Amino acid sequence: MNEQQKIDKAVALVEEFAKDPDVIALVQRIESGPELTQGHYGKYLALLSSGNKDSRAILSLALISAGANKFGVDSAMRIIG
Repeated sequence: MNEQQKIDKAVALVEEFAKDPDVIALVQRIESGPELTQGHYGKYLALLSSGNKDSRAILSLALISAGANKFGVDSAMRIIG
């Protein structure tokens, strides 16, 4: 698989996850709950802390596309590294 095919596959995964009703419901549940950390980064940190770097990157983009607080997701990703 060449580099462009890898990029296309990742983009398709992000789009698919962002449209998934379970992902949308999860984001809505997080965003509608009390903001215990800025941008809900604590909730997103817990959600994104498992998996490898590539899967976290795909899921984080999907969460943002599904309506997650970008600051919160980006903050969680910075903490994870």
